[in-house]
Amino acid sequence: MPGLKWKAAQYFESRWWRWYLRKKESEEYLQWKLNYWKTFLDTIGENISLKPDGNYLDLGCGPAGIFMALPGNVVAVDPLIEKYQQDFPSFFQKYEGKMLFLQAKAEEFSSTYPYDIVFCLNVINHVDDIVRAMGNLRSLCKQGGTIVVSVDEHRWQMLHHIFRWLPFDVLHPHQLSRSGFEKLLISNGFEIVYTTILKTELIFRYRVWVARCS
Repeated sequence: MPGLKWKAAQYFESRWWRWYLRKKESEEYLQWKLNYWKTFLDTIGENISLKPDGNYLDLGCGPAGIFMALPGNVVAVDPLIEKYQQDFPSFFQKYEGKMLFLQAKAEEFSSTYPYDIVFCLNVINHVDDIVRAMGNLRSLCKQGGTIVVSVDEHRWQMLHHIFRWLPFDVLHPHQLSRSGFEKLLISNGFEIVYTTILKTELIFRYRVWVARCS
């Protein structure tokens, strides 16, 4: 059964997207987001290989995930995908027939084939069971394949401990430090090959890792 923290986080996640996008013009926002993802891929480009015939998974894609900028055979998965399709239908119209959208939790999604690259961006601290989710990432990535994971990591140890015990950040059931998250990656058989900070704010740093499935 889903945990109460996760169910609350999903409820507020859906409401946040409606609030965030309420006054944005759809085409203008989607073009901005597409440019954002292209810049993101340029940043990590030397560490991944995107091919026109590759198999790619956007796990926890949200309404405007990196699926927008990927070539090849793309599957986009999110536990709220049907809600997003209902709330923002124009976001998905241009991708109909070009890729597959599925509703599932990161811990529970399964595939008949492994993926060359699994993208899990700003997602892993939103999941219900982070240990199961990370193990499932490993099972979805082919041997020798790649995962790309990003997360808001805490900058300050004291605030990290406070946020872990008090519900100041309802959208993120899991409060992560860099060392804790990297231990989780390594313990699940991933070899970290690249990491960088994309943005630094008062409490969090937005960090991305590229790791190989060894």
